[in-house]
Amino acid sequence: MALDVGCGSAAVARELSGRFDRVIGLDIDHAILRRARVPEVPLITADAAKLPLATESIDYVFSYGALHHTDPEESLAEIVRVTSPGGRIALIDFSAPNRPRRRRIGHTWRVVTSFRNYRGRLGVVAALRIVLFRLSPRWRGHLRADVFLSERDFVSVYGSLLPGARFSHEEGRTTVTWSKPHAL
Repeated sequence: MALDVGCGSAAVARELSGRFDRVIGLDIDHAILRRARVPEVPLITADAAKLPLATESIDYVFSYGALHHTDPEESLAEIVRVTSPGGRIALIDFSAPNRPRRRRIGHTWRVVTSFRNYRGRLGVVAALRIVLFRLSPRWRGHLRADVFLSERDFVSVYGSLLPGARFSHEEGRTTVTWSKPHAL
């Protein structure tokens, strides 16, 4: 069974449903889940720091861009709790550079150029909705309000709860992958 934490529109949960027998999408925003159209995936409104799932019941946990909205230590502890021994975790979240640097590419350019990738994976209509939303004043305000861990702090916090995890940094995002040992 797979879990998408902070699933939003459930687009990734839909993709996961082709690879796992059962997938659950979870988000704290009930309104966004009501708009999601993914009949094959149960969607649950819940806080990532209080997952309403049985201990060691999930084989794969994925999250993109959601955990910085939570207390990462609480959310990670819950994610580890529900992950089965040998299960895998893949988390991608935004991070700040260790040293301030000038932006090489503006937000607008990154969003517009992402359309092709979204179109290939999700279709034209879904890709257009994502791009237009990410160019909207609402999304820009959301970005200005966000606070991100530095890349160094990200590795420190996540690494303390996911010992032996692998990290990579690219364009303001940090990816962490981890397999839960059979004896923790």
